[in-house]
Amino acid sequence: MGDELRVWIGAGRRRWLAGAAAIVAAAWVVSDYWPRPRAEAAPKVLAMGWSPVFAQSGRGGAQTESFEIDTGQWRIKWTVESGEGLDAQERKFQVGVHSTVSGRLMKVVVDQRGSGDGIAYLAEEPRPFFLSIESSGAEWTVLVEEGVFGERMQMH
Repeated sequence: MGDELRVWIGAGRRRWLAGAAAIVAAAWVVSDYWPRPRAEAAPKVLAMGWSPVFAQSGRGGAQTESFEIDTGQWRIKWTVESGEGLDAQERKFQVGVHSTVSGRLMKVVVDQRGSGDGIAYLAEEPRPFFLSIESSGAEWTVLVEEGVFGERMQMH
């Protein structure tokens, strides 16, 4: 009976080892195809920057060429220098925004007396625009920039 018991126990141990080996092999095969949790990606940070559309300088009045704004977010950077002659307070500088489609004045965004500079921010439906500039002899510069959107680069 002792030999029979040893054969039976030996056969059971072999079955157990074979079963355990099959489970380990199956786990190894499945682990190659099972989706692994991904490392958390850094959250995307959206940012707005400015892209130049056009610039113009002059003295006296002017009407700019038409320009297209696609995003609806834009700004006008301006500088005006009073020249000699008239009193600085008598020198005016105005910038009007017009729709190219209708030609109508939408708004006056700059009304400056004497020298100065500034930035006028606008939010309008995307379309073509032009500027009307009134100046009583002052030298001026305008720069139109459109707001552009994108992802900010993460610096580590």
